[in-house]
Amino acid sequence: AGWLACEEGPPSQAFWAACLDAEGLLAEKRGLVLKMLAHLSTATEGLLLDEADVQIGFSRLLGSAGQKAKDNANITDSLVSLLVGAVEKELLPAEFLRSSRRMRFGGAKGLEIVRKVQRLTPMHSRRIWGSGDKRHFREEERETILEYFDSRSIEELAQIVEELHLSEEEQAHFVRTLLVIAMEQQHEAVALAAVEGLLGKCWSSAEVQTAFEQLRDVAKDLVLDFPYVREKTTDLVKAAASRGLLDESFILLDGTTVV
Repeated sequence: AGWLACEEGPPSQAFWAACLDAEGLLAEKRGLVLKMLAHLSTATEGLLLDEADVQIGFSRLLGSAGQKAKDNANITDSLVSLLVGAVEKELLPAEFLRSSRRMRFGGAKGLEIVRKVQRLTPMHSRRIWGSGDKRHFREEERETILEYFDSRSIEELAQIVEELHLSEEEQAHFVRTLLVIAMEQQHEAVALAAVEGLLGKCWSSAEVQTAFEQLRDVAKDLVLDFPYVREKTTDLVKAAASRGLLDESFILLDGTTVV
């Protein structure tokens, strides 16, 4: 601990490596690390670490999560605990977690860790959907959908959607956005698998139908940027009906409105 009094600050390699051991983080060590971080970033005699230093250190730690997980099966829980403590003690802003998700620090393992931290720090990380900053809501919505197309894990998508506590209106909008992005990126089958797999769990048949009605209505607005959106919408409606997500009457109606 001699480097605590050193004006040059702690060696980065030694400091971040000290956060981990073969058995994972013990509660005592985690508390000590967080206490040292708080001291180094608020010391009245002069800051040894500023906010950027702390965030860079944690981003590097997340970046190494995948490799460390291969050597230590318990590392995920250790990193989650450390990050939760850092957020709760306001050493890290909740925005750091959102940025880490967007930048995908640490790949799939890093994403898994950040999601767990967000779930465990609701007062700091809760995302309020359908109220407040609508632009922020739309960004979060798109990021969640892109993450699903990347991982193709319906279970992960279900977990995130359930935590959001969406209203019926927002559930329908979420499904509609899922379908639009699917058509843009040619992931129609992947999107329909999620709609079908989470039917009755995250949304109802009525909300799915509302989503397709909205999709049909916005198709005309998307045609300039997405020339084949009408044809793709028609194909998507037929594919959804074949999965039992829409009834035949919707196909007939769709045929009269999407040409």
